[in-house]
Amino acid sequence: MAENERNLKSVVGSFVEAYVGRDRETDFSLWLEDRLRQEMPELPEGSERKLVQEIAAAVADYDRSLAELNAAMDAGISKEEWFAEQMEQGCVGLEDGEAGQRLLEIEQELTASDVQLMQEMDGTQQYEAEEADAAQAGWNRYSIKQELGDIGKKACLAGLAVSANAVRYRAEADGEIAIRDAVREALREDMVTAPQEVKAVVAGAVKVAAEKKLEASLPFDTAIEDIADMAGVAVEGAEALFDAASGEISALEAVDRIGRAGVVSACRIGKRAFQGRLARVPVAGPLLVDLFGGLLEHMESPVFYENVYTVVHDAAVATWEGIMDFGRRTAQKAANIAAMLFG
Repeated sequence: MAENERNLKSVVGSFVEAYVGRDRETDFSLWLEDRLRQEMPELPEGSERKLVQEIAAAVADYDRSLAELNAAMDAGISKEEWFAEQMEQGCVGLEDGEAGQRLLEIEQELTASDVQLMQEMDGTQQYEAEEADAAQAGWNRYSIKQELGDIGKKACLAGLAVSANAVRYRAEADGEIAIRDAVREALREDMVTAPQEVKAVVAGAVKVAAEKKLEASLPFDTAIEDIADMAGVAVEGAEALFDAASGEISALEAVDRIGRAGVVSACRIGKRAFQGRLARVPVAGPLLVDLFGGLLEHMESPVFYENVYTVVHDAAVATWEGIMDFGRRTAQKAANIAAMLFG
């Protein structure tokens, strides 16, 4: 395929194909180094080893955060509560006003991504975001916690909307889907036995697409941490659908796992934003759909996707409606209080 015909999705697909067909006697890190060297011969000699180490470290960090969320939920804490607690820790030391302003920036970017994903998911429905109050005064720990809860809900929605779009595109794919059973089975085995490797493979593909400027919305200098977060959401989401397809979990359990993956990514990106390191990919939703899609092309049949699409679609719509209803109720409550005080 010519360079100008390649895109993120095709690069992910080629990486996955190469990974499942590799010589399994070769150390994975060496294999990934070689693959990156082939794809980016212009890099300084020896830099691919450092890049693989950075990818591995970022993937491990994502997995640690996911394990922490899973443990918290086992103890009865919701995704949104965990997100808020983690983010509160991240803004320790910041003035309330500065923390609130950064939260508004995060929410605006996340909302823009969610609106775009929801619109693509269901073109017959007009989705619009309620405008954030950029001039909100009097930030305090209470209002910050409220804002964090809202962002946590939108992070859950992001993972669901990404998965719904990826599944829809897969179900509507033209032509026969002819995935070799050996490829499908190998990828499934790797997702179960070596999920960190699969995430590193996807992250390597994203890095290649960024360096080669194959996607206008993916800056060439996108941070490895941001890349690993995108890879984590895509692989965790695809694996959840894979498990649902094989009957190991229900579709609703898959939806929950996808939501967890999205919340972890949003939390990690949010913490970096508190440190002044805003993500270079402000609207990451469409990129995540391509990542997800690149994995799904090597997985189950169209029949499965047609069946599961209804579940993830309805979950995304219900989450969106809950967020919007909460926003309307909060706005109305504020208006009532204002009327009581000043009316």
